[in-house]
Amino acid sequence: MSEVKELFSITQQMVHKFRRSNHSDREELIKVFENFVENRDRLMKDIDPPYTDEEKQLGQEIIKLDEELKVLVIKYLGSIQQDISVMSKKKLSNKKYINPYASLYGIDGSYIDKRN
Repeated sequence: MSEVKELFSITQQMVHKFRRSNHSDREELIKVFENFVENRDRLMKDIDPPYTDEEKQLGQEIIKLDEELKVLVIKYLGSIQQDISVMSKKKLSNKKYINPYASLYGIDGSYIDKRN
């Protein structure tokens, strides 16, 4: 199989994985994506001109799939960042619930009279 066909195939598989992904298999999807990037880099280095008409058409399809993959990855990373934000807010809320007076400073119980 030529490098262009293989690149098209793995890009297509990656797009399908991101389309079907849910939040329960994040770690697995990230590992698969890292592997995809490594394979893609290797294949991109091995692709040399001249290109056949079929390879040119597959190249155009790869570009379209790549754009779609970028959008899916950005959306997926956004959902991860949103979950991290929610978790940090929950953590802060729990700390405030446990010790509501921790944010107040100067609670030493003293009173200064200024009438002199």
